[in-house]
Amino acid sequence: EQGDGKWFLGINIENGRIKDEAGLRIKTGLRTILEKYGMDTRLTPLQSFILCDIATENRADINRILREHGIKQAEEISLLRRYSIACPAWPTCGLSITESERALPGILDEMEVELAKYALSSEVISVHMTGCPNGCARPYTPDIGLVGRAAGEQYTLYLGGNTIGTRLGFIYADYLPKENL
Repeated sequence: EQGDGKWFLGINIENGRIKDEAGLRIKTGLRTILEKYGMDTRLTPLQSFILCDIATENRADINRILREHGIKQAEEISLLRRYSIACPAWPTCGLSITESERALPGILDEMEVELAKYALSSEVISVHMTGCPNGCARPYTPDIGLVGRAAGEQYTLYLGGNTIGTRLGFIYADYLPKENL
């Protein structure tokens, strides 16, 4: 509830890419909702999307449209994914040295398994990944930062920041191959 009798709804957009791909049709789903209801929207610093000013009577229909387009609700997404972002990197950015946007989902898959193994899935941990040192996804401030360092998919691993970005991480490992992340 946003305080005026209307509602807002946050939608996680993994790595900020609003697209239609296979069973996940984010672009079409959001277009359908916005054409039908025309509400205000916001983009978040974590590359997500907020639908604002939702009337109570429209909530169920909006949730139905999201489900039909394969768009998950917050409670269906791990905290790790909700707090993780990546820059576009290859092939979009000419400055990129390594993968980022396309690599992070697989890395998060592996991290989710490890977190579950140690009963840490309910912990809020932020992971930001970039394909080069320019830091477009702010990799120097989260709990875990991954920065593309060298060709051959090597990264610098930063640890010790925090979820809200008020603390800088430190270099834990440099020239770390992707398979060792």
